[in-house]
Amino acid sequence: MAKSSLRIVFYTTELVGPQNACIGFAQTLNDRGHDVSFFTTTESMPKYRKFGFKCLELKNDDDEKSAPDDMDSVSKFVKKLAKYGFLSDLTPLKKLRALGRFFEETFADASRKFNSQIKQYLQNEHFDLIIIDCEIFPSSLIAVNRPWIYLFCSHPIGLFQSDKLPPFISDFATNSDPKTWEIFREELERIFYSIVRNEQRKLFEEFGLPSTKSDDQFIMLSPYLNLYQYPKELDYDDVIDIDRNRFFGVDTFCHFEMDKDGQQFEIPFRDRMKSDDKLVYLSLGSMGSGSVELMKRLVRILAKTKHWYLVSKGKLHDQYELAANMWGDIYVPQTRILSIVDAAILHGGNNGFTEALYHGKPVLIMPMFYDQYHNGVRVVEKKIGLTLNPFRFEDHELVEAIDRLLSDDQFRNRAEKIAKNISERRSKEEACKKIEKIVEEFVDSKQTK
Repeated sequence: MAKSSLRIVFYTTELVGPQNACIGFAQTLNDRGHDVSFFTTTESMPKYRKFGFKCLELKNDDDEKSAPDDMDSVSKFVKKLAKYGFLSDLTPLKKLRALGRFFEETFADASRKFNSQIKQYLQNEHFDLIIIDCEIFPSSLIAVNRPWIYLFCSHPIGLFQSDKLPPFISDFATNSDPKTWEIFREELERIFYSIVRNEQRKLFEEFGLPSTKSDDQFIMLSPYLNLYQYPKELDYDDVIDIDRNRFFGVDTFCHFEMDKDGQQFEIPFRDRMKSDDKLVYLSLGSMGSGSVELMKRLVRILAKTKHWYLVSKGKLHDQYELAANMWGDIYVPQTRILSIVDAAILHGGNNGFTEALYHGKPVLIMPMFYDQYHNGVRVVEKKIGLTLNPFRFEDHELVEAIDRLLSDDQFRNRAEKIAKNISERRSKEEACKKIEKIVEEFVDSKQTK
């Protein structure tokens, strides 16, 4: 429990991954007695309120002016991913080359739309701390005289921005030849990083906030503290020196489902399972599951195995059927399911990946885009799982990978050891303590002036 309650407000993008990561960290802050709020659109308000958080509503005037559309924001985003080829068999470099156009169309103006509304909220209400998870964020968030923390839910290579590490969103191994990284790194700077920096600078100028001089290559980092999620056993201090005064690693921001009865997830086909049968979780995430043809193929192959599966079907759940050895739904309580399965097949998004390790589960990573490639590489480097290209594998390769994951005790033992260490480290609580100290020192410095 903290010494005194703080008022803390989060701002994040309207995507499932960042939202869940922020909710996970907010739950720990709330458990320590802090008053947590979220800036959020009307559509996302129920998600935060479900966990008991306060909401500061941000109205999107463009949505009100546009023609009615039956699709929610996640469905629209999935459709846009498909449009730009992110759910197809393009190389990481080709997907990077599509990212610039995709990013400008999707994210560049979002923070601009909400800047004035946020400014008004911050003028009318007092917050002790602001936490941000967004590549380009409204300048009004840091225009107020309050400490602010950057929370990076994606893979930490994007936060560290070190030339000693493979370029962000690539599929290079840490021990590969750095000369092979050069073209990708150049394209990353030209297509993505420069856009993020320039859009943030323009946003500052438009709303009268002096641009802060910074050597940051990508996002604008906080001068107070920058949080990221990655289990210590997989972290990159085996390659680079991490400035622990600037960066703090949390093993996972794992959020926990609200469960009023306190009961474990009930497996729908439990009565058909034998005592030695294996249970596997399959999830390509809210975005990856939008590749319906891939989901259909996975179902067809997994139906022929002797194992049982719990499946996160995604927004397009009504476009394909599951096999007899499966159960799934549009949305499933992932953190509750991960606690009871024997292994997980994941797309490699940082939330799901670290949540699986929190529960000590070996993983098969099938990366599709963005930072998912890094986790596919890292599970092999650290020998806690396997990886397959979701668009370039033979049926037997998937079956063999699952069987190996379930039968090789080394994978399970390593994953369980990591889970034990995560539980003992309590890194989310340690991050909260650092934040509380930052606010305390900020208040003391104001009082001495």
